Amino acid sequence: MKIIVIIALFLYIAGLLIAGNHNLHLIDPEERFEFGKLYYAWTLKAGKNLGTITGNAIKLDWTPETTIPEKNTTNKSK
Repeated sequence: MKIIVIIALFLYIAGLLIAGNHNLHLIDPEERFEFGKLYYAWTLKAGKNLGTITGNAIKLDWTPETTIPEKNTTNKSK
């Protein structure tokens, strides 16, 4: 449930930023339509970027670089 609220809040804030940066007044139907186009373009770009990030993360080598030292098994008896 928390993740849904976080995603909704993120999308809401993104919409506010788009409207604010382009000085759009959402009362006007023409500006509301322009906002819809900008928001749709933003979601497509964000989706493509997320796909790129995911693809690059999959290609990375996630194995650890350190090796575990082996135990010394030499016989110390005299």
